[in-house]
Amino acid sequence: MNTSPTKDHAQRLLEESGLTSSHEPIDVTLVSMLLERHYRVTGRLGRLATEKDDTFRLSTDSSNYLVKVSPPDEVEAVVAFQTAAMRYLETAAAHLPVQRVKLTANGDDHVTIRLNDGRTRILRVFDFIEGQVLADANPDAERLARAGEMLGLIDVALRPFTHAADRRGLAWDIRHFHQMAELVEHTPSPEHRQLAQAVFRLFDENVVPRLSDLERQVIHGDFSPYNIVVDPEKSDHFVTGVIDFGDTVRSAVIFDPAVPMANLLGRTPDHPWRDACAFAAGYQRKRPIRASELPLLPVAALARLTLRALITNWRAERAPERREYLLDHAKDDWINIERALTVSLDDVVAHLSEARHGHSLRFRPEYVLFECYGTMSAMPGCSITPESSAQELLRHHPGDHEPVAGRHGGFDRNLCRLPPGGSDGVGGLRCWQPATSVRVVGCPRRDPLARRTALNALAAAVHFGEQANVVNAASELLIEASARTDGKLAPRSVSADYRSGPAEVQMVRNAV
Repeated sequence: MNTSPTKDHAQRLLEESGLTSSHEPIDVTLVSMLLERHYRVTGRLGRLATEKDDTFRLSTDSSNYLVKVSPPDEVEAVVAFQTAAMRYLETAAAHLPVQRVKLTANGDDHVTIRLNDGRTRILRVFDFIEGQVLADANPDAERLARAGEMLGLIDVALRPFTHAADRRGLAWDIRHFHQMAELVEHTPSPEHRQLAQAVFRLFDENVVPRLSDLERQVIHGDFSPYNIVVDPEKSDHFVTGVIDFGDTVRSAVIFDPAVPMANLLGRTPDHPWRDACAFAAGYQRKRPIRASELPLLPVAALARLTLRALITNWRAERAPERREYLLDHAKDDWINIERALTVSLDDVVAHLSEARHGHSLRFRPEYVLFECYGTMSAMPGCSITPESSAQELLRHHPGDHEPVAGRHGGFDRNLCRLPPGGSDGVGGLRCWQPATSVRVVGCPRRDPLARRTALNALAAAVHFGEQANVVNAASELLIEASARTDGKLAPRSVSADYRSGPAEVQMVRNAV
């Protein structure tokens, strides 16, 4: 028998997550009696299929509610943590459509049920959010991005939240993925075992060495398409409800968007990462991921999808009463893992990085990138001075199709096609395809010429125009414009050291 630490750890996580035992469904008559006694509500109870709780829809004459009774093996403190997270969001972020907890007549947020064998179960009641779940919708990229924004907003709101049980052991927490390898033994298909082993290798090589330094906070943990209620007819308010905080945990931030990304992998077979990346783009609009952690996100998404396939096979053997529910939720997992692995993860990371900066959501770069460093004042054939304009810049470099770069500020000398434009700095124009969007970055020192040089770089962006960010970066000034073809420039913030910034940016706007 294998008694390795990894095997023991996996078994302990499965037990702590309430996944190792089956239990008799709770008597509906008992639930009705408790609801009337403690909540003063009566109505018709309809049982709903879920992973491990006994769950009901309660229909009364005036309202609908969701009733959940935790399994006997789930620790009371963990259930209290889940409830506390929901109640915290209700107060700290009341504008978010998170499911509300209904209190008892005495003001409690739960009822404790004590079983004859000494174990306890927790009954809770929530508002029932009507609508279609994302899994049953057919969202386009922008609506998926809206869903991503919602999770980003939830994670922003949860950032300060703490609880005594937030470091719970949870088998679904991706940070434990590498310790769940024993589950491969329960996968009957050799092809599926090979896929799982490939993902374990990716995780071991890329994520495990970084686990200790990843940014952490309390996260939702299961923002799957079945836990997102939507209105397909709306775009701006696409997400109308967020439910099920059963997998809430303190973990790495990147593991939260990795869960819905995993669920979206392979939805479009010809572009298996498209929908997942659309979601991630929306998430990063509200909760940007650290640049150093972004390359780990696709691996985390693959790990989560593999984990679901493995746990589903394992649980279906042990919980026949939930077999249909489990297998239905994971029926295409292995196919989608295989599809996702056919795409270079470097391409996925490049796409995520482009979306992080507001570029077009495509896998091939379609943008102009102009970078200036130091006191750069000229480029061959195009003088970068206060009088130059976006039109002049584009006239001299009309959509080259091969990379062009200067050799300063970290540019590779071997990429150089344009000679330096001055002793203090150089710059270049890159265009891989006809530009549909543009990103301009300037990092000038604190002197008037450098500031004007950077503003002329911004002028190129204004020609396309969308937004510009002016922030203080250590002893330098960082000016970044991420633009698309709508002819606008909207400064978001200006460094205090950049006293004439707003007026000069307005000047550039007016000039173009």
